[in-house]
Amino acid sequence: DMALPVTSVKKSNINIHEATEHVIDLFKFDLKNKRITFEKDYDPSIPDVETNKEQLIQALINLVRNSIQSLEQNGKVIIRTRTESSYTIGNNKYSLVAKIDVIDNGPGIPEDKLKEIFYPMVTTKNDGMGLGLTIAQSIIMQNSGLIECSSRHRETIFTIVLPIRSCEND
Repeated sequence: DMALPVTSVKKSNINIHEATEHVIDLFKFDLKNKRITFEKDYDPSIPDVETNKEQLIQALINLVRNSIQSLEQNGKVIIRTRTESSYTIGNNKYSLVAKIDVIDNGPGIPEDKLKEIFYPMVTTKNDGMGLGLTIAQSIIMQNSGLIECSSRHRETIFTIVLPIRSCEND
C-alpha cells in the first residue's frame, strides 16, 4: 500500500460558502463589460467539508469562468449549494455529500459535446479554453469528489460533489 504515489492534498474543514463567496467576489469586478448577475441559493445548514480550500476555489473559478464565457452580454449565474444523502463516488459510498451547482442560462452545451467536455482540449468555444474543465475535474477528484454536468437550452449545470460523511464512519 505504501508504494502508491498518492499526491497528498492538504485538507481542512471548511465552510464551502467561504469558497463560493470568494469566487463570486472575484468575478463581480471582472466581467469584461458583460452585464451578468450572480444569484446565491445557499443551504446554510451544510456541515463543514474536509477539502482543500484553495483547490476548491480554483475549480469553482474555472466553472464560473466557463459559464461567463458561454453567456452573451447579459446573463445569470446561480451558485446553489445543497446536501444529498447516500451518494456513491467511484467505489465509495457516502451517507452525506455537499453539492455546489454553477448554473448559467447560456445557450447550453450540445448533447454530443456533453460526453466529452472533460477531455483536455475539447471546447465549444473558439478560444481554446477547454482545459479549464479538465483541470477543475482533476482538482475535485484529488479531493475525493467529482464533477457532473447537465445541459439543456438556457440551463447548464455544473455540479461539484464533495463527500461529507462516508458510510463507514457514521
